[in-house]
Amino acid sequence: MFTGAHDQSFEGVGIHTAGRDMAFMPTVNLNLAATVPPNSPQNVRRVVFRESVDQALAIGPQGYTTSSPPLISDTLPDNRKPDVDELCEQESSGTDLVLCIHGAAGIGKSTLAGYLSDNFRSKDRHASEAQPIRAKRTKKSDIWSLGMTFLELLTGEQPFSEMVHASELLAELLKAWSTDLLTISVGLNKDKELREVIITASIEFTTPEGLCAMLGARFDEAEQDKYQNPEKMAETQTNVLEIMRYWLTQPQLPVSPELLWEMQQFCLNAWEMKTAPTMVEKIRNLLHKIEMRPKQNAVSRTSLSPSEQTLNQKEITPQGLALALTLLEGDKFRQISPSDYLAHLCGRPEYTNVEAASSVNEKIVSWVKQSLVHYEALYPRVSQMRFFINTAKSFQPFLTPVDAHMEDLRSVLQVHEKTIEVNGQSLINVERYTEFMARVKNLTRLPPPDLERYRHQGQLAYLESKLADVRVGGDAEDELLGKARGLKAIEDMLVSQRILEHIGLGLSVDKQMKKRYVTG
Repeated sequence: MFTGAHDQSFEGVGIHTAGRDMAFMPTVNLNLAATVPPNSPQNVRRVVFRESVDQALAIGPQGYTTSSPPLISDTLPDNRKPDVDELCEQESSGTDLVLCIHGAAGIGKSTLAGYLSDNFRSKDRHASEAQPIRAKRTKKSDIWSLGMTFLELLTGEQPFSEMVHASELLAELLKAWSTDLLTISVGLNKDKELREVIITASIEFTTPEGLCAMLGARFDEAEQDKYQNPEKMAETQTNVLEIMRYWLTQPQLPVSPELLWEMQQFCLNAWEMKTAPTMVEKIRNLLHKIEMRPKQNAVSRTSLSPSEQTLNQKEITPQGLALALTLLEGDKFRQISPSDYLAHLCGRPEYTNVEAASSVNEKIVSWVKQSLVHYEALYPRVSQMRFFINTAKSFQPFLTPVDAHMEDLRSVLQVHEKTIEVNGQSLINVERYTEFMARVKNLTRLPPPDLERYRHQGQLAYLESKLADVRVGGDAEDELLGKARGLKAIEDMLVSQRILEHIGLGLSVDKQMKKRYVTG
């Protein structure tokens, strides 16, 4: 066991690393009571702590007797342990928080190193290990830790506090890919559903990129854990690769360019790490799937009507426009995944296929409004109104009420909480997501009507060409409202001067006024 101290504000705790040089993890002692009275406002105390951390870090790791001195260790406030004198002692590797969680609070420094080496492998997302200078940098070391500290100091909230159950989510995900579940054929469909549910549920606890990073960290931990047997390490790492492969092959699961980049970086790092031919081949296959996924997305999002035939306005009938609307709505509806619904209902900032479908609907509504106020003359506008009414009647049998479905899905989330208390422990409520997925599958059980034979006849191409130039938003809506008010004034004038009544009775009216305001 190696221990040491440099001065009153910088100490060290030795950690045994089997078969390698001893690693030294620094601790920072910060006496808040000496600089700020105990009753000071919380934000002032935070700033003082930040300044004290700055001073301690400025000292830097010096005088180490190890052959490869480590970098600065974790400085997150989670790792502080104030004593009765308000001495804020900065521990290493998230020790205080983790020991508290695992019921080992109060363990002495003399036995701390052994406890860590035998019982604890840093898995908490904020825990940061002291690393040799030549070691690979990660987001859990060096400046990442300091940045998280400052984020908490400035906001007064724990970083990523909304991701409190992310570690549980990862554990359940790995459990779903255990060897037993993969080899036992009984209940295979149920296991598949569990995997899909867990990945979909990750939307509420972390980002897809965050979950991928956690999987990568688990892969690295298995590689670095010298205490587990090679078979267990290979099983864990294979499960991580299988999860990512499954993720990429399921079109209903969320995949973004950022996630693909995260997976690619993981594969490149794993490629350098592994030498076993079987594992290298798995990594190579995963890289190939990562490269192919954008091409699959491109195919699914190409023009919905590749036909060169486009009908003009005179050739379009209400029935033809209804067919085009049904094809367009059906294409957008089929692209919505369970994770899209969940992200939309939970208010996540990501742009999902729900928003994409809503954007198309908004354009359709705006196009209809623009068509109705396009003509100044009354009769052409009446004709347009009749056309769209007849279109709506033809479209009604094919209508997919997405808004009604959204309310049904929202009710599931309102009834079932994200987490539940079991024996005093907060756990992820899997029932919330299994019920949610069941409702989503009910939506897709009856697919949109099969109208593919009409796709290339020109109706859909006509609709897409009209929607391409439609503007939406506040300015466009204000412009439409201004036109509508002007037309309303004209209609009021026609009524007040009894022009329409005179035309109906065959009486003479001003020809210019009749052409401009009535017949067009």
